[in-house]
Amino acid sequence: MSTVVVAVDSFKGSIGAAEAAETISHAWRTVRPDDDVILRPMADGGEGPSPRSRWPCPAPVGCRCS
Repeated sequence: MSTVVVAVDSFKGSIGAAEAAETISHAWRTVRPDDDVILRPMADGGEGPSPRSRWPCPAPVGCRCS
């Protein structure tokens, strides 16, 4: 079992960040139903920020990329 964070921006003109995150989460869970999937729709500031009250983040998350 793994924890997966889905943190995507919108796909301009076609789908919003929240809907994209939910779609990716649904697809992921069809293949790996035991994984924990955390949705964190993002915004790059170009079209306005995502509503933070809907997607609270309780603590900063660190990651290391190689």
